[in-house]
Amino acid sequence: MEHGQIAGRAFELYPILGYRGLELNTSSTLKDATYRTRYRQFLEKLKSARQEAGLTQVQVAEKLRRPQSFVSKCESGERRVDLVEVQEFARLYRTSVMSLLP
Repeated sequence: MEHGQIAGRAFELYPILGYRGLELNTSSTLKDATYRTRYRQFLEKLKSARQEAGLTQVQVAEKLRRPQSFVSKCESGERRVDLVEVQEFARLYRTSVMSLLP
């Protein structure tokens, strides 16, 4: 796999397939301290919302039909939480998605 650049933006090239692939993230935007801090704040709010709802990780997991480790990994940051999952958590915790955001 080769790398190319168009208009100052880096791309992975797939010459065998005859097209350019996904844009490479050359900046550290997604991994900078601000991003990590904000994501950690989100995780803290997620855990607090569960506790305020009076639910254990086991209870949440049962309602979501997932293992308890799923909830634990979401709250610890070991597993990324997507928007649909945030909506599911908010519904279970009887709160808004916005209240979970930093």
